[in-house]
Parts: sequence; C-alpha cells; structure tokens
Amino acid sequence: MLGIIVAAHGEMPRGLIETSKMIVGRAEKIAAVELLEGEGPESLRDKLKKAVESLDSGEGVMVLLDLYGGTPSNVSALLARELNIEVVSGVNLPMLLEIIVKRASKNLKELRQVAIYAGREGIRSINEIVEKIESEIKEQSQKPT
Repeated sequence: MLGIIVAAHGEMPRGLIETSKMIVGRAEKIAAVELLEGEGPESLRDKLKKAVESLDSGEGVMVLLDLYGGTPSNVSALLARELNIEVVSGVNLPMLLEIIVKRASKNLKELRQVAIYAGREGIRSINEIVEKIESEIKEQSQKPT
C-alpha cells in the first residue's frame, strides 16, 4: 500500500489527518510532517526523508503539501530527485480523503492525478450552489402544468 505524508507549516498536517479519521476511519501508512516555528529546511528534510523511508514499501509515497513554493515544497522538490515520491501542493481535506480511499487501487502517478482532481473539485461556492437550486425551483414553479 502506498504511503501518504501530509507536510505543511505548523500543525496543519496533524489536524488534517485527525479530521480524516473522523470521516474514513483510521488509515495505515500515513504521517504528518510539520515545519514548526524556528525549524529550517535541513530539519524538515531530515523529518521528510525519515517519514518517506518508514512508509515506502517499494510502491512509493504520496507527499501532500500546503503551499507551492514554501519550505516544505522546496525541500520535497529536492527529495523527489532521490526518493520514490510524488509531490502535490494545495492539500485540502477532499484531496486527502480521496487519496486515502483510492490508494489501494492506483499507482503513484495515477494517484497524483487523483489528488489534483479531488483538490480542485473540493473547492465550491455553497452560495452559488444554493442560488442555482433556488433558481431551478423558481423556474419549475412558474412552468404551466
């Protein structure tokens, strides 16, 4: 089974993983790697490399990041050259849940596409959805029967 790492600034990774447990239950082979205040790139590199090595059973590891261009992103980009990892930035809960659910049936490159799609699709304007439904209901009620 592919490993998953959520790497981000502060305590965000742990929060996302704990929240995912509320929805899909406890997941195996998943780790939070946090860049805490005062830590530098070398410290993060050591933590990320150790997490990848502990989770990789030969199939690779998906690394989900908070922010493109930040320290976790830059460190992961360098590690991607030496480790079997796919790195996707912009992690959100829909992305993480989809990766957890689909990782058993996808390879690492396929999972990258799943992550990108789920992350984008998870961004919605609830107001727009409600307005559209209300508009459709209004149109239906005005049609002659």
